[in-house]
Amino acid sequence: MFKIAVCDDNIMDCNKIKNDIEHICLKHMEDYCVEIYQDPKLLVSRLKNETDRYDVLLLDICMDVQNGIETAEDIRKINEDLCIIFITSSPDYVYAGYDVEAIGYLLKPFHACKLEKLLLKIWDKNSRRKHIKIENRGDIHNIAFKDILFLESNDKKIKVVTSKKEITTYGKLSDFHKKLPGDCFIFCHKSFIVNLRHVKNMSSNSFIIASSKTIPISRSKYKSAKNNFLKYLSS
Repeated sequence: MFKIAVCDDNIMDCNKIKNDIEHICLKHMEDYCVEIYQDPKLLVSRLKNETDRYDVLLLDICMDVQNGIETAEDIRKINEDLCIIFITSSPDYVYAGYDVEAIGYLLKPFHACKLEKLLLKIWDKNSRRKHIKIENRGDIHNIAFKDILFLESNDKKIKVVTSKKEITTYGKLSDFHKKLPGDCFIFCHKSFIVNLRHVKNMSSNSFIIASSKTIPISRSKYKSAKNNFLKYLSS
């Protein structure tokens, strides 16, 4: 999912930008969400609890509660990777984003095509990063995270199962887990990592995924698996 936040204390500007983003995303992407904030401090508080909540932030510079530069500085203390695009009605701040490594600057009122160009650049970069390379008998498979249903370990063999194929490789399941996004890939058993994106149901001892396959949940991991599943659903 491509996750975008807009922070602007002008609700009319917020809604217009959100509308532009949704039109762009509908043209190019299958899975996205857009959330708006009028209070930059609420945004920072949210990011402290969920540092990887967003891929992109469109941040107004001229706000009353706290300006966008100060907000970006606070965000960089907790998240160095979030792509920040500054938006403002004043050209005086055109160089202000360098210290917080903003990737773009949009001067209000801006044409949607400029926003589209920036968003697609970020989306393309993120899409290339959202894959895992699996080696099998000399072949290298580039598998998108979203296509993986689950991973299963049997001794040193690791089976990576997608909706279309199964690939067997070798290694430690814990090493594979480090390469996967933690918001949707969880250990539900010492021998299984499940992709919550494909979970349809959860019982007291298993996940049911889209293929109707049952993935076991161990007693020791039930509480954390349930909490992570509920957190994923709420996001």
